[in-house]
This record gives sequence, C-alpha cells and structure tokens, in this order.
Amino acid sequence: MVGKKISVIGYGKIGQHVVRDLVAKKSIVYVYDKNPKKLIHALAEGYNIINKKYLLVKSDIIFCITGNKSLNEKDIKSIRKECYIFSITSSDDEFDFSKGLKDFSKSYFEPIGVSLIKNNIKIHLVNYGNSINFLHKAVIGNFIYLVQAEIIKSIYEITQTKYSGIFELKNIKRDEIAKIWLKYFQKE
Repeated sequence: MVGKKISVIGYGKIGQHVVRDLVAKKSIVYVYDKNPKKLIHALAEGYNIINKKYLLVKSDIIFCITGNKSLNEKDIKSIRKECYIFSITSSDDEFDFSKGLKDFSKSYFEPIGVSLIKNNIKIHLVNYGNSINFLHKAVIGNFIYLVQAEIIKSIYEITQTKYSGIFELKNIKRDEIAKIWLKYFQKE
C-alpha cells in the first residue's frame, strides 16, 4: 500500500476511518464525495480531495463507501490503468452496472474476485464487487451475531405487545444477549 494512489469514494463515518488507516500505511490518498460539505471536511482534516474524473484515471485502488451508486458503467469505462476496486457496502447499493459490462472480458482471480479486461486495462472487482466487510468474517467476525440476536429479540418483543412508533430494546435484554454471546464466543 506504500506509495499507491488510493481513492476513497464516500467520506462518511466509515470512509473517514478508511482514509485515516490508508494514510497511516503511507498510501497517497484522495477523497471524493458528491457532498461538497464532506469534501470541505476532508480538506479541513488535511486530506487531498479529488474530482471523480481524475480519480478514475489515476487510482491504483478505489474504495467505494457510499451505499449510493458510487460507480456505474460509464465510470468503469473511464478507468485507464490497472485498478483494484473494493466495495465496503452492498454491491447492489454501491454499483450501477444494470446495463452490464459487455465490452469487457472477464477472468476470475484468487482468492476471490473478477477481473474486467479490455485492451490493456484490467479492473479487478475484489469479492466480485460485493462488500469486503464480511469476507471471511473480516472486521466484524462473530460480533455480527450480537446485532442479529438483538434484531430477532426486538421482533419478538414487538409481536408480544402493541407498539407504535420507534422501538428500542431494553438494556436488560441486551445484557442477556451479551451474556449468551460471551458463553459461546469468549476466548479464554
């Protein structure tokens, strides 16, 4: 990652953390966001901002973290060098490839991904363009079960009584879930 030109599309909470981690790894990091206030925020924090056209031409790696169609077919066709693309949200939310990428041939790479090839240009969609957050339980691991258990418990609680409006699971119920989780996942 040292010296690689890496662009982060989306400067929300997750994008901000990704940018900090990449800078710490001595990458050359650029930030793009459709929201001008977020670009000003990135600039105020000392990061380089970039327009979308330039990032597509110059980036070695692109992280897509918007959840709002950050790349489409036209964008992919604008990439002019070998580039790796990582999605941090669902590919359905992050990419608009509805018309398909028929101009590109495809080849698969290890450990998991697809390369789009046209002329001498290779675009690597890591995890086939799907979110890398959950690849091999990366980052969140077994902690996702806490979230899922709270969702299931909340559904149960709502079906047992009549609620209208916003529902929040009581802390005592969260404590019960945490104790069960620790029983099965705590490393000793």
